[in-house]
Amino acid sequence: MYLEVKRIRRVADDIQKRLYELAEASLEMKLLYGGATMTGLGIDDNRKTRDPGVAKALRDQIEGVRPIVIGLFLCPRDEAERYRTGAEALIDRIFFQEEIDDCIRFISSTIEEYDS
Repeated sequence: MYLEVKRIRRVADDIQKRLYELAEASLEMKLLYGGATMTGLGIDDNRKTRDPGVAKALRDQIEGVRPIVIGLFLCPRDEAERYRTGAEALIDRIFFQEEIDDCIRFISSTIEEYDS
């Protein structure tokens, strides 16, 4: 499991950069250390990951592949929620500052599920 905690002060300026960094780390870890096999989707614009169909196609390739990658972003959910769908196409779970308890529960259940 990999947990990254980021404090984001200016959501509009910082969150996309942080999400790209975490998505890159997620894919790298899943390909190098896990059993992920990725196939291209012919996407020519990264904004298309916000499309539910594209996000699902990406997510189907990473879901359940270890290591499980979690992002906890210390910023208001209402300012950052619109980025969640695109981010969770490549990152197992994203949580915001109002969801710290949910994040802890997810970590606990993941540890129990994978018995590690």
